[in-house]
Amino acid sequence: MSPRHILLAAISAGAIALTGQVLAAPISSTLVIIDEDKRFSNFTCSVVSSGTTSGGCGTVDVQPLLGDTGLRFQDFFLAFTGPANSTLDVLIGYDVQVLDPSKSIESITLAFNGTANGIAFTNVVETAFDANGNIVGQAQVFTPPPTLQTEVFLTSPQQFLHIEKDIGLASFLPGPSSATISFIDQDFHQTGDVPEPMTLALFGSGLIGLGLI
Repeated sequence: MSPRHILLAAISAGAIALTGQVLAAPISSTLVIIDEDKRFSNFTCSVVSSGTTSGGCGTVDVQPLLGDTGLRFQDFFLAFTGPANSTLDVLIGYDVQVLDPSKSIESITLAFNGTANGIAFTNVVETAFDANGNIVGQAQVFTPPPTLQTEVFLTSPQQFLHIEKDIGLASFLPGPSSATISFIDQDFHQTGDVPEPMTLALFGSGLIGLGLI
């Protein structure tokens, strides 16, 4: 099936498909992104805020990560101390499916450009669940002190993951204080080809033959 037919099929199914192009789309339950051999779908978003804030489910955009296999989330997330303390908490969820049966995700890199001025902080906590709902990895970036990128290895390679991304910003009195994030990058690293059962059987036969010799 040609890329044009795939796109038409996705549109007819009510999905927005992004196939490796640098196109941003708002988060929605119908959003589907295919980047190389990975399919991202079932996006959810919720937000809780107080005080002077900006950014959230209605304004955050997501797109394939340029140069890597993953996603970039973009918005002007802000918590600014006005007459009171300000907090913003955005929770984004989505599924990742590896389409190549010979590969599995083994680690996740999380990065962002959070800033904190005055009495403030930013952080992103990423939790990865397997198909059975078990936690198989968790990563965190934050400032202060600045930890803008981290990589976490999963407890075991996975072909399916459910990701929960908790984005937090807060600024406190006395001001002025502010916390900002404009992008969050999510990169998925995978194993190489997994030997097929027939290959393993031939390899085992060869070892037996060498042993007999």
